[in-house]
Amino acid sequence: MKTKLMTLFLAAGAMLGAWADETHDKVQLWEGGPYWATTNVGAEKPEDYGLYFWWGDTVGYKWENEQWVASDGSASGFSFSGANAPTYGNVAAALQSEGWIVLKDGTYIFAPDHDAAQVHWGGDWRMPMEQELQDLVDNCDWTWTKQNGVNGYEVRGKGDYASNSIFLPCSGYGYGTSFYDAGSIGSYWSSVPHSGSSVSWSLYIDFDSEFDSGSHTVRDDSRIYGYSVRPVCSPASSGAKFAASTVGASESDTVKLTVYGGSLTGPSSVKVFLSYQTAAAADLDFANATINGVKVKGGLKFPLTLSWDTGDLSPVTIEIPVKGDKAIEDSEQLTFQIADVVGTDIGETLECTVTIDDPGYAELEEKIKAGMATKAESNTWTKASHEGIPYMTALAYPADGGKATGSGYCPVGKKVALKTAANKGWKFLGWRQGTAVAEAMAVESGNGFVAETASLVIDRSAKPAANSKTSTTLTNVTESTTFYAVFEGDPRVTATPVAFDEGKGLFVASDGGKVTGAGRYAPGKKVTLKATANKGYAFGGWYEIGKREEGSGNGDDDGLLSQQASFSFEMGEEDIDLYARFVTTDEDKGSIAAGLNGGGILPPSEEEPVSLATNVWAGVYLQWPVAADALSQTTVKVAGLPSGLKFTAKDILKKGSKTEVDIPANTIYGAPTAASKTDKNGVKPSDVKITVTTAGKSSVTYLVKLTVDPLPDWA
Repeated sequence: MKTKLMTLFLAAGAMLGAWADETHDKVQLWEGGPYWATTNVGAEKPEDYGLYFWWGDTVGYKWENEQWVASDGSASGFSFSGANAPTYGNVAAALQSEGWIVLKDGTYIFAPDHDAAQVHWGGDWRMPMEQELQDLVDNCDWTWTKQNGVNGYEVRGKGDYASNSIFLPCSGYGYGTSFYDAGSIGSYWSSVPHSGSSVSWSLYIDFDSEFDSGSHTVRDDSRIYGYSVRPVCSPASSGAKFAASTVGASESDTVKLTVYGGSLTGPSSVKVFLSYQTAAAADLDFANATINGVKVKGGLKFPLTLSWDTGDLSPVTIEIPVKGDKAIEDSEQLTFQIADVVGTDIGETLECTVTIDDPGYAELEEKIKAGMATKAESNTWTKASHEGIPYMTALAYPADGGKATGSGYCPVGKKVALKTAANKGWKFLGWRQGTAVAEAMAVESGNGFVAETASLVIDRSAKPAANSKTSTTLTNVTESTTFYAVFEGDPRVTATPVAFDEGKGLFVASDGGKVTGAGRYAPGKKVTLKATANKGYAFGGWYEIGKREEGSGNGDDDGLLSQQASFSFEMGEEDIDLYARFVTTDEDKGSIAAGLNGGGILPPSEEEPVSLATNVWAGVYLQWPVAADALSQTTVKVAGLPSGLKFTAKDILKKGSKTEVDIPANTIYGAPTAASKTDKNGVKPSDVKITVTTAGKSSVTYLVKLTVDPLPDWA
């Protein structure tokens, strides 16, 4: 039977109401980004600190009466420690097997029942992913400010989103049974674990008013800490409901598709897909197709993206002429499928299949038009999920081992080509079919793999391709299946900037400098790590990462490997985790003092020399607060000494060194000495410039006028 196509109206359901949440305010800060909550979990106002969670915790704790109290009243005197954080010490595979995390789009994130934002707020709320935190850093303007007396950052969108902002308070953190650094730093958990077994990704913010500088960075932190949670929810769907129809056209007619779009909550976009049989394709004149009456330059191609501005429900009509005296028969079905680009996966596309006959068209048209103002009848709208067509999914395991691409639907007569490529420091082992990720990494090459070639083809065509050295073909896959590209990495070196917290007795994360050279290395390869201190810091040594944990001792020597900023070693068979320790350099630029004969402590001057009346043979020493572990990189240069004098810098902290005067610890000592006795009566006053440089970065210059008396007879 032939059917004649009139104009088919596909109703957009944007009129059904704006997307909103009655409980928690939210804003979008960049196009396509998530909606960010304006408060922390457990907070009533943006400046409130809210609750604190170890990574994986859904109870949440508040600081009351000098102790941590569970939000549900189940505990008081809680301690943020490894013993109370069961996610601590578990790699991603173990966390997944225990149900803590799930794999979504190649990234591990919390399962809903372990997501603090989802458990406390429900709905579409969740904890942000690592990349979303990084996008927040990269896509927004950050301004240090106070909100109702609370320190924090205003994070504001740019361009079209400049009117939207959130406030992130410096809420401090919990460690052990104590509460630290509220008002000066803040940390916010993501839902993504780090590749290590004890750390996960978080957002760190701080500000130092003394140096008028701050930071906001994404980094990995120990899961035992009590951090804040700022929820997000995915971008809202446009709210529009779109449909697909099987249509026909009589001789010399035109296939018409009219789509109503738009949204009350923001611009919306849809993609229009057209599927058809070969015979039908030959009957359609795509070269002369039009959109809203305008011929498409270069011909109409699918998928086609249509977009609407906020609140714009104007229709878009696509017309495809039928060639000559051809006709589209019912047996040559044309199916238009329309997918909401924002917030809706293809498997959740709303589809309506309609057969139109002339007599019943007017009634159907009115029914679909009515759907614009009222909810469409349930028997009209159904979910389209490519029913009966298997979907082949390609995933990389672990996710940072490489790429796995080519996922797609594989109907009868078609094929899907999955491909993989290893990242640097990794090698591809093979493809596993339908195996839990937790098991995938444990399989050795040649054991349990369906293919060891980088290309894996699932072929359901009549003439599948034969296997080759670079490609393997499977022909018996008829159901949706996940294929894991399994990678094995070389031993890994991590290098994390840290500082030593004397109060806690352990290393904590630091923004004191940058490190390079971390990565994966084959056993036996040379590894060179380099540490560079930021302004106001000095490098203090390379340490074993295990010494970061509680109870490691005073930290001065525990786990110390090298005090050189550039540290090289030969890679072994096992992973190695190292810390680059950085220490702060005091803003106080020290003082000049005379030895033996007095003269007192004199402040440094960069403008006018100070007169130091003393016998220089007794020694002149420079007092400057240099940390002990930075002395190895501290240099002293002296210019302008009178003839016959030289300056010898001595590191008085080295074992076995001797001093000629009683000098306090953490000072650099230099004593002018006579070059020959012939100059003992000929030395004249001189302006001397002394420059101290620590770790190649922080330096200070002193100008000193030395007044030299004749040498005593015993000299």
